[in-house]
Amino acid sequence: MSINAIGICAGAIAVAVLIIWLLPKRINLSTSKEHLDARNEFRQTVIKSIGAIGLIGTLAFGVRGIQQTNETLEEQRKTRIADRYARSMQQLGSKDEFVRAAGILALKRVAAESPTDHDLITETIAAFAMDKAVRPAHNEERRERKDHPAIDVDAAIQALGKLNPHQGTTRLRLGGIYLTNERLYDLNLHRASLTGAILSGALGGSTTNLSNADLSYSRLRCVSLEGAKLASTKPFKTHGNRTNLQYAKLWGADLRKADLKGALMKEAVLDRTHLENADLRYVQGLTREQISHAFINKATQLPGNLEGIKGYTGRDYPCWNMSTRK
Repeated sequence: MSINAIGICAGAIAVAVLIIWLLPKRINLSTSKEHLDARNEFRQTVIKSIGAIGLIGTLAFGVRGIQQTNETLEEQRKTRIADRYARSMQQLGSKDEFVRAAGILALKRVAAESPTDHDLITETIAAFAMDKAVRPAHNEERRERKDHPAIDVDAAIQALGKLNPHQGTTRLRLGGIYLTNERLYDLNLHRASLTGAILSGALGGSTTNLSNADLSYSRLRCVSLEGAKLASTKPFKTHGNRTNLQYAKLWGADLRKADLKGALMKEAVLDRTHLENADLRYVQGLTREQISHAFINKATQLPGNLEGIKGYTGRDYPCWNMSTRK
């Protein structure tokens, strides 16, 4: 409450006091007893009114005090978050991958504490992952591929997959990222854009694991998932523990030899998607129409109700040609 408001309240109380003591004296009544009773009743009414005004003033002071305290705490919280964000960014610039990984984890905690910074932090971590997970030159790719990803890149992908994408407003963009043999199981990559990403397994090594990952509504144009594991850990369950590819855009995606057992694929777009030698048993939501637009062969294992169907036999998707196909 401002000083002017306090002055007005004090003036109102002073005027009320004068009214209590002076105004009844001007009232002309027929008898002294009536005069006394009326004056006392009037004074009691005004005193009660003054008490109510005082109570309201006290409540106003209390509310204002709480507001000021909350404002102070909010400013302190914002300052603390800004400091933590700055320190985390410094860690991302370290030459030590373990320090960089610690910076990623710190950013993840900041995002959980400050929903308003969710999009900024998600974009920061995604940019970091894109910068570190770059496809090597073709002649170095065989030598560069490892059975396990770098510690900091793994921390970044795990953080992105655990941050709630529904909390933010922007689409997670990881187009062209190079993540061979990455552990992506149980991650939430809902609406993520992975156009042109390389997520296939290492040559002679382990496979990229996307089991139970949520890739619904994601964009997977020309993504390489050759040999990847996308099988649900419990393919017969109705809910949970299922790899979710519902409504995903898999234009030209390479899923040759991929394990998709039990995945959810309702209305997934399979426009010239490569499913040669892929395991699609127990997949839910898959239709003849979808398969008719995908490349399959005799080794492709389809759900029982789709056996014998013929796949697409036309031209390959534009992203694949003799210079890029491995």
